[in-house]
Amino acid sequence: MLPENLRYYRKKKNMTQSELDRALHYSDTSVIVHMWERRRKKVPSEMIPEICDVLNCTPNQLFGFADRTLADFSTDDILEELRRRISNNIQ
Repeated sequence: MLPENLRYYRKKKNMTQSELDRALHYSDTSVIVHMWERRRKKVPSEMIPEICDVLNCTPNQLFGFADRTLADFSTDDILEELRRRISNNIQ
């Protein structure tokens, strides 16, 4: 879900993968966003806030929780779901 949502919000912002690489302070020749969207590399969890800031979305939206708010989940539920999605969707 995360790779698809990353692609969706990047395109919604009319950004190329290279433009998002640069906005996230990767080199001009970086292909990291391409690797994330193709599930060849995991998105580092510490990058989520910056990605959301650049793409003007929330972590909930990026991870596919758009229809709910954090108040609907316990902290343990959120962490478990994030771990599951990261490990299953980005390898």
